Amino acid sequence: HTGQQVGLFRNESDTITDIAVGGAPDRQLLAIASAGSSIPVYALNSTSSRTARLVLDAGRFLTDVEYSPDGSQLAVAEDLGLIRILDAKSLDVLTEVNLGTRTLDLAWDPRGGTISVARMDKANAVGQTTAPQPAVAVLGVLNSARTNDSHTTSESVSNSERPDELAWRLDLQGFWPPFRPASRISYSPNGQHVAVCSRRDEVVVLHVETGQVMATIPAPSRGSGAIAFSPDSTLLAVGDVEGTLRLFDVPSGTERSSATAERGTIRSCVFSRDGRTVYSAGGAHGEIRRWTVPDLKLKAVYRGPREVSNAIALSPDGLTLAIASRDHKVTLMDAETGDV
Repeated sequence: HTGQQVGLFRNESDTITDIAVGGAPDRQLLAIASAGSSIPVYALNSTSSRTARLVLDAGRFLTDVEYSPDGSQLAVAEDLGLIRILDAKSLDVLTEVNLGTRTLDLAWDPRGGTISVARMDKANAVGQTTAPQPAVAVLGVLNSARTNDSHTTSESVSNSERPDELAWRLDLQGFWPPFRPASRISYSPNGQHVAVCSRRDEVVVLHVETGQVMATIPAPSRGSGAIAFSPDSTLLAVGDVEGTLRLFDVPSGTERSSATAERGTIRSCVFSRDGRTVYSAGGAHGEIRRWTVPDLKLKAVYRGPREVSNAIALSPDGLTLAIASRDHKVTLMDAETGDV
């Protein structure tokens, strides 16, 4: 609410690609994905207290991290198509599946039973003329025989100390349109709809149960950079590469309001817990903009990181913004004042 910085986390050397806030209610955790081969996890109440760190095969590029709705698991996507489910506390690998195509974003459904993955089909990626494959894969998160992982180690828990009473598996349940490369995906909080951001020129709103396309929202020729549902699931915020933020009714897709930032792509956006404010991240100098809902009046501009902000997340209590930027940092900001 204030935008005041309350902490700063610095990644050692790699560009931060995504951040996620989760964990148990009494112990909030911040997980960082980067262009490197590790995932550090920090306790939000202590910027110097790294609770665990997952080490992957060298050369792997992490594209997304997302905590499950109950905070007990952490889903991790790698650019070559490997999806892993980790224990949120220890970072033990519970299970994994390889989709075989580049993955750009993932989202848990509000009940934690499925994960949808936005991916780029190989044919589309290289411009071939073969028939494109569905861009969004739907994975079921199920209890099953535990998979053994040979490429992953955790600094916090050794293999011999890992508990065996809980086992998981990921099953490919199907695909969703659009039949184009997808870059962003987001579930509505009520679990009824999912929004898919195409890497081309549209945002599609789908009905979760039927897969029916409820609305198609045109985007600028260079595509959209951010999507987010309001807490009551009635509005969808869409930010684009031209710096315009728009609000649409769900599921009709009717535009409610729009506003344009001074400069730069809107790369990420998030609603406040009461749905009366939406924050957008982007711009050339890491600005965070605070907009009123539903009229999108600019209420404040917070000066966050000095570099471009790639991602933004709001803590479960709604008091703290976490901002990932190109200078390898995650900045914690007071959501009310803008203080860092």
